[in-house]
Amino acid sequence: MIINKSFSSSLAKEERFGSLKSLVLLVVIAILATSNSYAQASFETIDGLRYLLDSDAKTATLTAIAGEKYSGDIVVPEKVKASDGVEYPVTAFGDNAFKECGGLKSVTIPSSVTSLGEWCFSNCSGLTSVTIPSSVTSLGEWCFYGCPKLEKAIFLGKLPQNTISCGLQSTCIFYVPKAYLQDYKDALGSKYSYIYASKDSESGEQKPNERCAVPTISYTDGKLTFASATPNAEYHYTITDTDMASDAYSKDGVVKLSAAYNISAYATADGYEPSDNATATLYWVEANLQNTTTNINQTATRGIIVTSNDGIVTLSGLNNDETVRFYTVDGKQLGAAKAVNGAASQAVSESIVIAKMGNQTIKIAVK
Repeated sequence: MIINKSFSSSLAKEERFGSLKSLVLLVVIAILATSNSYAQASFETIDGLRYLLDSDAKTATLTAIAGEKYSGDIVVPEKVKASDGVEYPVTAFGDNAFKECGGLKSVTIPSSVTSLGEWCFSNCSGLTSVTIPSSVTSLGEWCFYGCPKLEKAIFLGKLPQNTISCGLQSTCIFYVPKAYLQDYKDALGSKYSYIYASKDSESGEQKPNERCAVPTISYTDGKLTFASATPNAEYHYTITDTDMASDAYSKDGVVKLSAAYNISAYATADGYEPSDNATATLYWVEANLQNTTTNINQTATRGIIVTSNDGIVTLSGLNNDETVRFYTVDGKQLGAAKAVNGAASQAVSESIVIAKMGNQTIKIAVK
């Protein structure tokens, strides 16, 4: 078989030309596609808020303002009218939209929004509560990370995706529609303890009958005890030791110990708002009032809880019938009280009083 060399060369040239034409066509298509994609999206600031506008989908996404931070009380509208005269529904808050907006106090999220982006509200330290509309189906990871004052989250609909990883603090109180209460508890109960049904499932507003009763703090028989008048109350407490030290310095080798614990506690119960904090101080004093030993290993001690509220000073952990005398700081006796069921109380008007039991004294700041 004989092949004409001229014909073969011509065929090869046509094939190369065809390949080149195809390559050029692909490049042109890519350029046009890129041009179109740029034409479909643009940033625009409308009424002080910055949006990414998608001209094809006709949607707007709220975004961060480059070089600036949002602050104050912000109401995001359901729709925005762009410079092209077209109205765009606001369907999302983008990633980092309000990140590190320390001056942000509140944000109204419109019912047109379906998602909040990652890190959307992270490090917003002026922010205390947030309402999530029923339209929101997804929360970005760490959406509310670093918001220490965000104590209340009101959800108006079903549980959004990624709620457990959205960064809300474990102490945040959730108010959710009654119909979805168990869904929220099942999904979030391992991390969030305070999940309550809203009274009005339409508005999501929580209107509790009352707050939990403020707990009392007492110490008897070697046990620290909390009690609240609210049925089935549970207690959350913090204890700090005033003598706690690490790598401290003493020039003369003498350290004066206050032997006191500061205690704060509040109560929670299903269907109630958390109570206000109760505070007390636990003092360690000699159990045998006649014991004057200076060896700490030989000194028997007992715990005395001191609380003060509305000018009433109460000591618990006492022996029954033990007398406590109260003095001003300059030595004037204000009164005396005998312990009943291990507790003694005295009404005082001074800001600081001295309580004396035998030869033991405690200095008390009155609230």
